[in-house]
Amino acid sequence: MEENPIVEHMGLRAKGKPLGLRRWMASWRSRLGWSFLALVVATVVLLWSPTVIIPPSQPEEPRLVYVVDHGMHSRLVLPDGAGGLVQYTYGDWQYFALQQQTVVTALQALFWPTPATLGRRYLSNISQVNQTLTDRQRQVLELEVSGVQVTQLRSRLDTWFTDHQDTQVHHPASDLHFVKVEPSYTVFHNSNHELVSWLHDLDCGVRGFVVWPNFKVKT
Repeated sequence: MEENPIVEHMGLRAKGKPLGLRRWMASWRSRLGWSFLALVVATVVLLWSPTVIIPPSQPEEPRLVYVVDHGMHSRLVLPDGAGGLVQYTYGDWQYFALQQQTVVTALQALFWPTPATLGRRYLSNISQVNQTLTDRQRQVLELEVSGVQVTQLRSRLDTWFTDHQDTQVHHPASDLHFVKVEPSYTVFHNSNHELVSWLHDLDCGVRGFVVWPNFKVKT
């Protein structure tokens, strides 16, 4: 019998006889299943692997700054230039600033571009941050960066805040003040992505896949 080149090309021959279509489909589904499993495992590894912050090696006029893990989002704490600290955070305007925390607003924040917010709070010392953390939110990372770049970043963030002063809301419980800002908030540009942008402004390298706060500082 003349061999079918299509059958040969698709691997539908075993022991000199054409393989049944059903057996070929089962084999194809098996390969697809293993490929999907490998993709899932790789994604989980990426999501749970820490994002490494690499501080500058010889910062000019070194100053300590702090990255704070608040569970699903992160915040940055900078020296305020007067002996205290100032905390900045970014999030979804409705869910975070207005505290309209429903299933609908949560899904909108994750999967649809929504208005964003910049939050700011002044602190006397870092212990005030530690007092706000729960047992699941214990991570406060300390790193040394350039004091010159701290001043520049703080000035930029304060200007961003002041430019939207007319939208300001205040949360007495957290003492955070929020303003409505752009760009839009999505799962692809959340508080952790914005934090990475701020770290780049401080001349820090960031290595890893960023979705939620899973940061560590390279020592």
